[in-house]
Amino acid sequence: MPLILRIRGASGTHRLTVEGGATTIAAVKALIEAQKAVPVAAQRLAKDPQGLTILDDAATLEESGLGANGSMLYLTEAEPEEPVPAPPPLPVAPPRTMATAGERG
Repeated sequence: MPLILRIRGASGTHRLTVEGGATTIAAVKALIEAQKAVPVAAQRLAKDPQGLTILDDAATLEESGLGANGSMLYLTEAEPEEPVPAPPPLPVAPPRTMATAGERG
């Protein structure tokens, strides 16, 4: 039986319909990405507004205590991490030449 979830995030509260309580948190995140363009990697879903109880992606809604119609999840978006720039290349020393026996003094 379909289940309606309420997702509260920075842009407001949205409704999301899933198949039922056996839906995983990972599947919920995939739906949020498809409908709200929030990348899965940036999503943090929690059961509380403070975000203290982050939900496990492998858990189902029922296992997380969110199997009731109208359950509220709290979405926070992680700041994208800026890539660390690569260090500049080391200067290349000119090749050393070996003196031959006749060049030594």
